[in-house]
Amino acid sequence: MKIGIKNKIVIMNIAVLLPVLFIVCFITIGNLYKNILNNSITMLKQESYNSQLNIISYLDIEKNIGMPVLLKNMSPFIAKSLSDHYKFRIQLYNKDGMLGDSEEYPKILENKDVDHALSGTKSYIIKKIEGKQYILFSSPLYFEEETIGCFRYIYPLDKEIGLVKNTSITMLILGILAAFLSIILSNAF
Repeated sequence: MKIGIKNKIVIMNIAVLLPVLFIVCFITIGNLYKNILNNSITMLKQESYNSQLNIISYLDIEKNIGMPVLLKNMSPFIAKSLSDHYKFRIQLYNKDGMLGDSEEYPKILENKDVDHALSGTKSYIIKKIEGKQYILFSSPLYFEEETIGCFRYIYPLDKEIGLVKNTSITMLILGILAAFLSIILSNAF
């Protein structure tokens, strides 16, 4: 079977265009996902300072009881209050374990981020729990220069992943349109 020069030009254009489109899409989607994650983590870091202040202001009212006892007693209320404000799940911990959780479901078994926060370092992990992706971001809770516990943000990435999926679909549609346009223009020339 002989292929005419016109068909060879069409095939060559497609052979060049499709890999280039695929590489551009792959790089763009990867960078978009990475930037969205970085922005979410930066936002959580910034909000952790506000949470630190809010938690200490709750606890400072009755600090004569003793901070560890007060933290243990007030943690369910503080977790719920912060969760209502931020619109995502919040947990509070001390070295003995979880003290308060704004929601009970789903159960989270991963605690590496909490262990780091209890030792005085902010930490996060990205974890898939029951088919959904979350950032588990933990920050130490300080009082009088001592780590008395930590709080954990359980930030859902639903909106962010939706944005990446929508962008991927849009780029796929534009890639298909570009391929068809390339075929049409190659045939026209």
